[in-house]
Amino acid sequence: MRQSKIKTLGEVLKLYVQAFKMEEKLSEAQIVKVWNDMVGQQLKAYIREVKVYNKVLFVYINSSVMRNELNFRKMDYLKMISDKVGKENLTDIVFR
Repeated sequence: MRQSKIKTLGEVLKLYVQAFKMEEKLSEAQIVKVWNDMVGQQLKAYIREVKVYNKVLFVYINSSVMRNELNFRKMDYLKMISDKVGKENLTDIVFR
């Protein structure tokens, strides 16, 4: 009897991601999405840019008052994001 070489779409996508070494970029995109889902609309008005570089989330903020406030809750945000995407994917958050 022949063995079937049919793969599910999920298996094919996983192989594609591994072949082109895109795991880190997908993880970074997931971190940014979780951050955007987590913060409210009022806070989003102060945020200029959000990006991930070397497992560190950089959040660029227009207001120094909001930046200071977010620094107080930094560990809470880090824990919430790490719980959703995995601890090995994010090591720190920097507010600028």
